[in-house]
Amino acid sequence: MSDTSNPSEESSQALGGLRVLEIGQQIAGPYCAKLLADLGADVLKLERPGVGDGARRAGPFPGKRPDPEASGLFLFLNTNKRSLTLDLSVPAGRDVFLRLVREADALVENNRPGKLEAWGLAPAALWEANPDLVITHISSFGQDGPYRDYQATELIFYALSGMQYITGRHDREPLMHGLGQAQYLAGVNAASATLAALFRAWPTGAGAVVDISIAEMLTRVIFSIANQYAYGGTVQRREPNNGAGLPNSSPVACSDGYVLPSHAGISTHWDTFPEFMGLPELKRPEFEPPTERILRAHEVAAIVEPAFAARSKRDWFHQAQEWRFPFAVVQDAQEILACPQLAERQFFVEMEHPSAERYKLPGPLFRLSESRQPGWRPAPRLGQHAEAVLCGELGLSQEQLHHLRRAGVV
Repeated sequence: MSDTSNPSEESSQALGGLRVLEIGQQIAGPYCAKLLADLGADVLKLERPGVGDGARRAGPFPGKRPDPEASGLFLFLNTNKRSLTLDLSVPAGRDVFLRLVREADALVENNRPGKLEAWGLAPAALWEANPDLVITHISSFGQDGPYRDYQATELIFYALSGMQYITGRHDREPLMHGLGQAQYLAGVNAASATLAALFRAWPTGAGAVVDISIAEMLTRVIFSIANQYAYGGTVQRREPNNGAGLPNSSPVACSDGYVLPSHAGISTHWDTFPEFMGLPELKRPEFEPPTERILRAHEVAAIVEPAFAARSKRDWFHQAQEWRFPFAVVQDAQEILACPQLAERQFFVEMEHPSAERYKLPGPLFRLSESRQPGWRPAPRLGQHAEAVLCGELGLSQEQLHHLRRAGVV
């Protein structure tokens, strides 16, 4: 495994030749930079000496043995990157960083607002080193506003955005979605905005600042509920879920798990649904009007649920698709890894890492017909590329590198 990409491959990759510096932690910033790296950009990840990105300690870990080099979260978020440890709080570290900035096209960071300025690395200082640098900030609430310095978690983003207010049962407390979806969404938008800013910077020679608020990403996604209020004066809430006469509009139990019926599809094609289910009793006149089916949801459920429970979820899934009912199987992680659709499209990439077992990761976010995908490299070990970057690219001597290491700068 080489420390840098093959120059002969660089020009054939979508973002070959793009150089990005990342000062990222956990999900949002690293995911933004990962998307660029996976499409061929040379991403140099800058981490704190001896500590590194907090995702290194988040896990999961092989065999449940904590190892900062084998965290599943870190391995996923940092494919195709290089790692250099650098203490930006000291003058020697900032000097090295500014030398790196001179050769970079973009900087991606998701520290709290004002952190770079506290290190003496405000945009003005960065542009003095590189006038056309694109600086992408990702933070909880953005670089300004009354909430700028407030602390936040994924749950906070869902609550403030309004997403949580419409999620869950109408007779229970609001719920949030699982995992760090707001942060991943912010990473996708940050990568898109970074490329847009670079598209502007290259011909003009003028740098730019991209300001991404994670909370605003979710608010933008559900803006339709604000439209409902603005245009109709209605406040959308968690509604009773009795779609098409099936209670809760949720997965239905089968013999080996759950299938998710399309309630909208069932309601639209109710004339064929009883035949599809093999349940002529659903043809009762009182079930014909959609409103009546909703009012009689539990009666409908009492008829259909035993039929679902008698067969496997994949039987129902495939038969429904043949009848043009868009059902879905509710898959767990094991089933996702074995999914034939994902396998056919080579969704997963198998990776090897010296500190982890052989593992699978999702491949590129999208495909480009005329672009060669980069050779996939596993996430870097902490500080793995210090010598290649500092000596090979910046021209430092081995003695200077040893001095920086002894001083704790790298």
